[in-house]
Amino acid sequence: MPILITCEREGFWRAGVRHSRTPTLYPDGHFTPEQMELLIAEPKLTVEVVAEPEEVKKNPAPTSAAAKMELLLWAIANMPSKEEEPGAWTSEGKPQVAILGEILGETVKGDERDQAWAKHQERK
Repeated sequence: MPILITCEREGFWRAGVRHSRTPTLYPDGHFTPEQMELLIAEPKLTVEVVAEPEEVKKNPAPTSAAAKMELLLWAIANMPSKEEEPGAWTSEGKPQVAILGEILGETVKGDERDQAWAKHQERK
């Protein structure tokens, strides 16, 4: 399963990765078992297992705000394009909250979508 890593100190290196205070989502298998042991044992890091979007649909357990943000960012990045499915987008060019909710299997509020959309735009 994907993991979300947050570091108490910006720029701290562990397992070959520079970690950030901003929660960062890593896909399943990104780290070797040995690296995972190092990450989990490191007190400067918070390592959280995140359900994959398909699992969220099956088991909509509550997630942390940071994990939900990363899932929203994942959903936005995997949305069909405006050309492929214009109805999935608002007239302002933002993803429809209903579509994001369908992808994640949980209710998405407009302000959550707006925050994720702004972060998505920053990352581009």
